[in-house]
Amino acid sequence: MLRWPSMRPIDVVIPVEAKDYPMVALTVFSARRHVAGVRDIHLVCPERDVGFLEDFLGHAEVRLHAEESFPYGEGILERLHHFKPRAGWYLQQVVKLCAPLDIPGMAEDVLALDGDVVFYQDTDFLPGGVPQYLTRKFRIIPYFEYIERNFGYPAQHPMSAVCHLMLFQRHVLRDMEAFLQERQGREAPLWDLLVAGLEDEHLGMSEYETYFNFLHRFADRYDFEVTESITYEDLPRKAFSTTREESYVAYHAYLK
Repeated sequence: MLRWPSMRPIDVVIPVEAKDYPMVALTVFSARRHVAGVRDIHLVCPERDVGFLEDFLGHAEVRLHAEESFPYGEGILERLHHFKPRAGWYLQQVVKLCAPLDIPGMAEDVLALDGDVVFYQDTDFLPGGVPQYLTRKFRIIPYFEYIERNFGYPAQHPMSAVCHLMLFQRHVLRDMEAFLQERQGREAPLWDLLVAGLEDEHLGMSEYETYFNFLHRFADRYDFEVTESITYEDLPRKAFSTTREESYVAYHAYLK
């Protein structure tokens, strides 16, 4: 059931692994409670953990998918074996970008979340049907080197879009797939086209920077806005609070 029935439906995709499990129930329930228009929430996890999460989440109304069930679930780990331990991290990024195209029946608008995000305020990522995007000042240069190498254009925006979530639209992802097929001169699915740019181990990739800069490169085709009305904070997990003024907080396991 949609929390705001008049909103265009949004499906949610959350790739998770063991480090995310202490937070995942809060991520799921807070997204259901506070994100406008949420319809279905999809969790993607290693196959060995599906049963555990089914029991752990109980009646959370989530759909669980084994990452191995996707065509790239094992292929990416094999292709990027020289990246260990980052191969699993790249797999999660590809899941966020490609699951909207690969899971049957997904909404046109799909909100990808990191597995440590907790929402505190009612948040609308599609006011008036216009997708909203967040930015921050801190930028990681290899993410933009990847874009320039694989997409053929430099950074399209002076800010970073790595804010632990992003609204993806299926028609934009299809356009990205077609763009990369033409650039690489081959028919291949989006995941394969994205991973091709990662075979240089000195490059990095961010699903959020990749999509955000694609939007700006072809801004005349798409309707979207960069917003400051949605706010967030990065905090260590030990700083967890039941109340915050921000729209959401990402509670990172790596912050001490």
